[in-house]
Parts: sequence; C-alpha cells; structure tokens
Amino acid sequence: METEYQGYFDHDKLDKIIYNLLSNAAKYTTENKTITITQAYHREQNLFQISISNPGEPIPESKLKHLFERFYEGEYRKFHTIGTGIGLSLTKDLTLLHHGQIKVESDKENGNTFTVLIPINKEAYSKEEIDEENKSHETIESNIPQETTDHSSANAIQTFPTHNANKEKPSLLLVEDNDDLRNVMRRILTDHFDLTEASCGKTALLQLEDKNIDIIVSDVMMPGMNGFELCKKIKEKFETKHIPVILLTAKTSDMDRIEGYEAGADGYICKPLNISVLLAKIDNLLKKSESHNGNSKKQLIFEAKHVDYTSQDEEFLKKAVECVNAHLSDVDFDTLTFVKEMQMSRSTLNEKLKQLTDMTPLAFISSIRLQAAFRLLEEKKKIRVSELAYSVGFNDPKYFSQCFKKKFGFLPKEYTTNKEYDKE
Repeated sequence: METEYQGYFDHDKLDKIIYNLLSNAAKYTTENKTITITQAYHREQNLFQISISNPGEPIPESKLKHLFERFYEGEYRKFHTIGTGIGLSLTKDLTLLHHGQIKVESDKENGNTFTVLIPINKEAYSKEEIDEENKSHETIESNIPQETTDHSSANAIQTFPTHNANKEKPSLLLVEDNDDLRNVMRRILTDHFDLTEASCGKTALLQLEDKNIDIIVSDVMMPGMNGFELCKKIKEKFETKHIPVILLTAKTSDMDRIEGYEAGADGYICKPLNISVLLAKIDNLLKKSESHNGNSKKQLIFEAKHVDYTSQDEEFLKKAVECVNAHLSDVDFDTLTFVKEMQMSRSTLNEKLKQLTDMTPLAFISSIRLQAAFRLLEEKKKIRVSELAYSVGFNDPKYFSQCFKKKFGFLPKEYTTNKEYDKE
C-alpha cells in the first residue's frame, strides 16, 4: 500500500541531492552490482528520508567523519574505490540548507549507505524561505502505510540568494580543470547564473574576449596558467579589470592568501568548499559591483579638470569627457570619430561606457553637450536658443530643445525667461 504525503520542500535542491548521491554510487559500483534506493516518511518528526546504498569496498572508520569535508584530495581518493570528492561536500551543504541532515554507514555486509533526512513541515522554514505563490504540489510517496491529517501544500523553498526575477541572470565564468567538480558545480550554479565554463586559464581569457561576464570563480591549482596568474592577467587588462574574481583553493596558509590578494582577487575561499559561503560571496560582490557602477553614473562629472582621478576607470572617463569637450561645437563629431579619437575598438568603448555610465557612446556625447548647454545658460545673461544649440554641436535648434527638456525637464527658453524674471 502506498500513501501520498504532501509537504514543503525545494524539489530542485532535492533533485540535486539525489543526483549527486546516485552519481557517487554509480561511479564506485562495479558491473552487475545493484544500487538500492529507499524512501520513508517519519510522521512524528515530519522528516522525509531517502537512502542510497551501493555495494563496494567499505570506507574506513577513520575516514567516515571526514568524508563530507574532503575535496578530491589525499591518497585514499586516488587509490580506493570510494571517492571523497566535491559532490559529497556539496550534497551536505544542500542538505543543511534544507535544514536537514546527512549520514553514512559502511560495512562489508551492507556496503555503503548514504541517508538524507529533510523536514517537510511548514514550521521548519522561515517566511523568507517559503514561496507561497509556487503551488507546484510536489508530492512525496512513502511505501509505509501510515495515515496523516496534515496535507500541507507543497511549496518551493528559497535556500540560496536570489536576484530580481525581472532582470537577466548575472553571467558567471567558472574556471575549473577537474571535469567531475565542474559538472557538479554546473548543476548548482546554472539555477542562479548564466554560466560560462573554461577548463583552463587560457580558455578563460578567450571566453572573456567574446562574452560579457559579471563575475569569475576560478580554481587556483590548474595546469599551465594557475588561478593566481589568471587573476593577475584579468586585473591588468583594462577591459576586464572591473570583473570581480573569486579564487578557490586548498592552499590555506597566510602566504597563499597574500599571493591571491596581491594578484587582485576580490574573494579567496578555501577548500573544503562550502557552497552556501560561495553563493553568499558571489551575491555580495555582485551587489558591490552594482553599487559601484551606480555611484559612477551619479558621480560622472563632465568638467574632468575639477576631479582628482586615480583609477583606470576614472582616467578612461576623463579621457572620454575631454575628447567630447574638444569637439563640442563640431556637428560632425559622431560615434565613429569618437572611437577613433579614443584609440580603441567600438565594442570596447561601448562596453566600458555602458558599464560605467549606462550610456551608449552616442548618448554619452549628447549628455555632455547638454550639460555644457546648461552651464552656458547659467553663465550668460542672454543667449538665443539657436546659438546655444550650435555652440554645443546640435545643427537643429528644435531637436536640441526637445533633448534639453527630456534631460532637464524644461525648455532652454523657459530657463532663460525664469532667470530674467528672478532678477526683477
């Protein structure tokens, strides 16, 4: 007899937990052997249980307590059947995020059994974790014939930092040479990010040339170009230096940390990896990046000579502003001329202006010209609208007036009239 039970759980996270445990079991089960999956519901504790067992060499008692902490390191991982890799570490993180627990039992008679217990009652989760609008009605079926009086609606549980659903997913570049680790992390990260992958530093640099990336997560120990070297190259290049970089490494000494930060890393996370810590760090860096960009837009000053520039971004803005100001009255000064004067490709100029000012090159030129027109209105007692338009590079006074009103909320003529009225 089968009884259907409904409860609160995150079906996506549960899917990942089961997938990782099955992958681990399949990898270390020999041919013609059987993997067993069992499930149960503990009514008194409101706990759903799933167990996955596979025959194979038992795990030594001394290794069991470290099993979920290991990160593909140690001689045991290399020469024995049972792996102690990232998959189990991430599985534990997912289980803990679900307010559950995971345990393992190992002996010669029964093989190796991994058991996950997660609460499915509403009271186990905070209001912030429950999405009442997602009535997915996922069900948990138990082969234990018990009755229940509480058939709560199944709802999605929000366990990870989330971004505005109306916005596109942030783009993340994952650089990792270990295929197994990269596959596991892909399943975790693709829910939250537009993921791009690279198996080495050289490939990562090529990916950065072709795609707009918001944040980079890279392993340190890689053949060829290691993570420190990759980070240094990213931070030395003007087009990519603004992208936050998080380094993942088993090297935990103070000198290793110093080397990471000297390379320009924005975050340094030691293995064994805690996925919730990684996601929180990514979320924090993305928010800082958005805030920085927002402040850059607000603080964009067109009279560059009055600002003390120190960073490369500020130097870029200074050069861009001075370039437009030098051609302020030139009606033929357009985007192509701007690109040529800045001595960079059109795509690079467009990307940097978009990142720092949220403007296209054409909008940037227009904004500087309108700011200059506003200053002229303040400085001169009387000036004709046509004269004002021509002096800042507009060849159509009517179009100039429309643009001016759109930016400042009033027509140039209205501002002049108000000035005269204020003086009376």
